[in-house]
Amino acid sequence: MYPAFTNCKMEEKIIFKTYNSFEADQILASFQDAGIPAYKREHGIGQLVEIAAGMSRTSLIEIIIPEEAEDAADEILINMGLLEPPPGPGAARDTQTWADDTPQGKAALLDDFAMYYETAVLYLKEENYLEEFYQFFFFKNREQTLIPFEESFQDAFTELCGDRGGKSIADKTESLFGRPKRMRVFESVDTVKEELEASSDGWGPFYVVFDLMFCEYDGFTLCFICGSNN
Repeated sequence: MYPAFTNCKMEEKIIFKTYNSFEADQILASFQDAGIPAYKREHGIGQLVEIAAGMSRTSLIEIIIPEEAEDAADEILINMGLLEPPPGPGAARDTQTWADDTPQGKAALLDDFAMYYETAVLYLKEENYLEEFYQFFFFKNREQTLIPFEESFQDAFTELCGDRGGKSIADKTESLFGRPKRMRVFESVDTVKEELEASSDGWGPFYVVFDLMFCEYDGFTLCFICGSNN
């Protein structure tokens, strides 16, 4: 347990930036448990989009804490895998650079890019990433099987996201992460799409989901979800 910071002078510090509202809420809950006062500041219309369209991704969210609580907050973020440990004693901390240099930060940038083509990107860090996916979206029916996606890297994104956005998303993914070790899809995707769609009271990124795919890398997996809110 960290010392309480309730008597701190509220000189604000942006401790973390994310495009993922679920991740932001996890961070706030962890700070609250540690006695660190914190709040989130959302930019643009992200909050309205999330409520109106059932999206799990919003516009840029900044996590704000008292400046005096920075060291304790850093330790929590490091334990959560959201921040790299500093390279040495006295090393300067740069919030935006560190956030964007992590796989999570790159995934947030990719999600922001892919959303222009109505494709959401979810970063999954657990070895059993399918279970993490189920937990993230509160799935009830978990009797599903993944199979290899036989298409080539570029063709897979074209099939998933269409001609308009597929190549752009594939190129952006490769520039940030390289090509994945393996791509996988659901053997039977209809029930997954039905449960994922926000229009069916699910907690999904879109009202209507067209398709989804998992790209496995060393230590994490990216889930690409294509859909529409029209």
